[in-house]
Amino acid sequence: MIEILAKGENKTKKEAAWAVVNATSSGTPEQIRYLVDLGVIPPLCDLLSIVDTKVVEVALNGLDNILKLGQNDAKLTGNPNPYAIKIEECGGLDKIEFLQGHQNEKIYKKTFQIIETYFSQEDDDTSLMPQVDAKNQQFEFNVPQHMNSMNTMGNPGAASSEAAFKF
Repeated sequence: MIEILAKGENKTKKEAAWAVVNATSSGTPEQIRYLVDLGVIPPLCDLLSIVDTKVVEVALNGLDNILKLGQNDAKLTGNPNPYAIKIEECGGLDKIEFLQGHQNEKIYKKTFQIIETYFSQEDDDTSLMPQVDAKNQQFEFNVPQHMNSMNTMGNPGAASSEAAFKF
């Protein structure tokens, strides 16, 4: 079934996609893990590039079912979602993100839901954000002291523990 999904004719790929989605929606966690171990994720992600919107919807539903199991497993182990990682590694996340601009509302909503649920970074590193100089209404990017010598050449008044770029 997975080989047909990966290498079959379009009509047989469509049927294989339905079979996989049925297995991911009504199968046991062990059966879904087995499909993933057999390599079902890359061909499902490849279906996201097909013109047939129904096939794209089916592939998104299958990936969502797989990601849901991965999220449950991740909560139990404290590790990242292994299936989200597999989708990223095979280029599936790029395809899902691209589909956010799809004209079909069901596809747009499903891709948005998948990205928000399984791929959003909640703990963004706020230390990387520039500080705002409210008085001058500018962003301030601080430069570590070891870079300071490059910025203070010819400008002795600029010597301090940190130099700042302001925009």
